[in-house]
Amino acid sequence: MGAASSCTTRDIVDPYPGNDVINGLKRADSEGCSNCNLIIDNGNTVSTVDLHVLDKGVRITPVIPLTVTFNTQQYKITEIDFFYPAPIRVEGTNADAVMLFNSMDGDGLELFLPLASSVNMSTNPSDFLTKIAHSLPDTTKTTTVSSVSVGQNWSLAGLISPNDPYFTWVNADYERYVKYTIPCSQRVLGWRPLRGPRAIYMANPIVVPDSDLATLRASVLRLNPTDAIKTLPYTYFYPPNEPCADCKTPAKATTSAPSPMSTALFNWIIAIVIVILFCIAVIVGVLMTEQRGSVFEMASNFLRSISSFYVLMLVFGLLIILALTVAGIAKAK
Repeated sequence: MGAASSCTTRDIVDPYPGNDVINGLKRADSEGCSNCNLIIDNGNTVSTVDLHVLDKGVRITPVIPLTVTFNTQQYKITEIDFFYPAPIRVEGTNADAVMLFNSMDGDGLELFLPLASSVNMSTNPSDFLTKIAHSLPDTTKTTTVSSVSVGQNWSLAGLISPNDPYFTWVNADYERYVKYTIPCSQRVLGWRPLRGPRAIYMANPIVVPDSDLATLRASVLRLNPTDAIKTLPYTYFYPPNEPCADCKTPAKATTSAPSPMSTALFNWIIAIVIVILFCIAVIVGVLMTEQRGSVFEMASNFLRSISSFYVLMLVFGLLIILALTVAGIAKAK
């Protein structure tokens, strides 16, 4: 019996579908999202929250969940986490800290709101975190404090306006899968996304008092950025038509102009067709002169009665008219 034949199959892995987390979020790397719609209800407020100091963050729990709507899907915000630094750069800038608004509805929602210290900032700081910073528990005794009054106007609507720019993507890992296999040749592996929460990252940070930020940062350890954003897949940006010098040129709705090569070919075809039609007309005219009593026979008799010089001038005149016609068509195209 002969020895069984053996072969090897090599793996070919498609490029990982996504942007570099280290480079961060950039409008030039994102696609404009014309159907993105983030809605913050102005009347959706909460006056009391509970606080829990974690190892690497402060968790704020509204006694009544806040609500956020994205593309008709409503999400209840049940937890708000403060941690530092911001887990990702935006246009090359890393914010001082971030607030993460979490919802477990559906596949979940993660709304990132970057924070910037008021130091060297001309914008008036927000007092959204002031009462939180002043109410933190003494962690040597306890890590929680209940029923912190933040005021009846404590709401996301005071931080986010309807047309504020943001990035969005699905914050999920990718897994490899076998696309197809060629025996004894190659196995091609692709990537497919796992289910994950919708991530919304506001492009502009909220300015907060430096004292509030310092108090909150001093109460917790620094968070590893990859614990918050593991991967950065294909991202979208809103609003889609905001001016951006480095962004990719959007596709035009109009049809593209024909190439010079196709235009020249079309002109040659038109010219050849006109010449062929002219030749056919001459041949038909010659054949028709053989019919007795026809108009062509009378024209033939007339031509025989005049000088050959005038006949040649007539033929050359027709050829000149034909040449001018073809040239005019080529110029018009």
